[in-house]
Amino acid sequence: MTPEHIREYAKQALDEGYTFYPDAAGLLELREAIAEKLQHENGIQANPKGDVIVTVGGKEAIFAALMATVNPGEEVVITDPGWVTYAPCVRNSCMCP
Repeated sequence: MTPEHIREYAKQALDEGYTFYPDAAGLLELREAIAEKLQHENGIQANPKGDVIVTVGGKEAIFAALMATVNPGEEVVITDPGWVTYAPCVRNSCMCP
Protein backbone atom coordinates (compact mmCIF):
# COMPACT_ATOMS: atom_id res chain seq x y z
CA MET A 1 0.00 0.00 0.00
CA THR A 2 1.17 3.52 -0.78
CA PRO A 3 2.36 5.24 2.44
CA GLU A 4 -0.11 7.70 3.99
CA HIS A 5 2.15 10.76 3.63
CA ILE A 6 2.49 10.14 -0.11
CA ARG A 7 -1.28 9.72 -0.51
CA GLU A 8 -1.85 12.98 1.38
CA TYR A 9 0.70 14.82 -0.77
CA ALA A 10 -0.97 13.48 -3.92
CA LYS A 11 -4.36 14.69 -2.68
CA GLN A 12 -2.88 18.11 -1.90
CA ALA A 13 -1.30 18.33 -5.36
CA LEU A 14 -4.63 17.51 -7.01
CA ASP A 15 -6.39 20.15 -4.89
CA GLU A 16 -3.75 22.69 -5.98
CA GLY A 17 -4.45 22.06 -9.64
CA TYR A 18 -1.82 19.54 -10.67
CA THR A 19 -4.29 17.77 -12.95
CA PHE A 20 -2.44 18.10 -16.27
CA TYR A 21 0.41 16.50 -18.12
CA PRO A 22 3.71 18.33 -17.68
CA ASP A 23 5.88 19.51 -20.54
CA ALA A 24 7.34 16.51 -22.37
CA ALA A 25 10.86 17.72 -21.48
CA GLY A 26 10.00 17.71 -17.77
CA LEU A 27 8.90 20.34 -15.27
CA LEU A 28 10.60 23.65 -16.01
CA GLU A 29 11.46 24.15 -12.33
CA LEU A 30 13.34 20.84 -12.32
CA ARG A 31 15.14 21.62 -15.58
CA GLU A 32 16.15 25.01 -14.14
CA ALA A 33 17.54 23.31 -11.03
CA ILE A 34 19.48 20.85 -13.19
CA ALA A 35 20.90 23.67 -15.32
CA GLU A 36 21.91 25.56 -12.17
CA LYS A 37 23.64 22.46 -10.77
CA LEU A 38 25.48 21.93 -14.05
CA GLN A 39 26.71 25.54 -14.00
CA HIS A 40 27.78 25.65 -10.36
CA GLU A 41 29.25 22.18 -9.95
CA ASN A 42 30.46 21.34 -13.46
CA GLY A 43 31.00 24.67 -15.20
CA ILE A 44 28.54 23.66 -17.93
CA GLN A 45 26.24 26.33 -19.33
CA ALA A 46 22.85 24.79 -20.19
CA ASN A 47 19.61 26.47 -21.18
CA PRO A 48 16.83 24.75 -19.21
CA LYS A 49 14.33 25.55 -21.98
CA GLY A 50 16.31 23.88 -24.75
CA ASP A 51 19.32 21.97 -23.49
CA VAL A 52 17.89 19.98 -20.58
CA ILE A 53 15.31 17.20 -20.63
CA VAL A 54 14.16 14.94 -17.83
CA THR A 55 13.47 11.27 -18.43
CA VAL A 56 12.03 8.56 -16.21
CA GLY A 57 15.19 6.51 -16.50
CA GLY A 58 18.37 5.73 -18.35
CA LYS A 59 16.73 3.52 -20.98
CA GLU A 60 14.37 6.31 -22.05
CA ALA A 61 17.28 8.76 -22.26
CA ILE A 62 19.34 6.34 -24.37
CA PHE A 63 16.38 5.67 -26.67
CA ALA A 64 15.67 9.40 -27.11
CA ALA A 65 19.33 10.12 -27.88
CA LEU A 66 19.40 7.33 -30.46
CA MET A 67 16.15 8.56 -32.05
CA ALA A 68 17.69 12.01 -32.41
CA THR A 69 21.04 10.95 -33.82
CA VAL A 70 20.97 7.57 -35.59
CA ASN A 71 19.59 7.08 -39.08
CA PRO A 72 18.61 3.79 -40.75
CA GLY A 73 21.65 2.02 -42.15
CA GLU A 74 24.15 3.68 -39.81
CA GLU A 75 26.38 1.57 -37.59
CA VAL A 76 26.06 1.69 -33.82
CA VAL A 77 28.74 0.08 -31.64
CA ILE A 78 27.35 -1.61 -28.53
CA THR A 79 29.66 -2.53 -25.67
CA ASP A 80 29.88 -6.12 -24.49
CA PRO A 81 29.34 -6.78 -21.69
CA GLY A 82 26.49 -4.35 -21.79
CA TRP A 83 22.94 -3.84 -20.72
CA VAL A 84 20.57 -6.41 -22.23
CA THR A 85 18.29 -3.76 -23.75
CA TYR A 86 20.96 -1.74 -25.60
CA ALA A 87 20.53 -3.70 -28.84
CA PRO A 88 16.71 -3.44 -28.87
CA CYS A 89 17.00 0.31 -28.20
CA VAL A 90 19.24 0.66 -31.24
CA ARG A 91 17.08 -1.55 -33.47
CA ASN A 92 13.85 0.21 -32.50
CA SER A 93 15.21 3.76 -32.59
CA CYS A 94 16.56 3.60 -36.13
CA MET A 95 14.05 1.08 -37.49
CA CYS A 96 16.92 -1.28 -38.18
CA PRO A 97 16.34 -5.02 -38.71
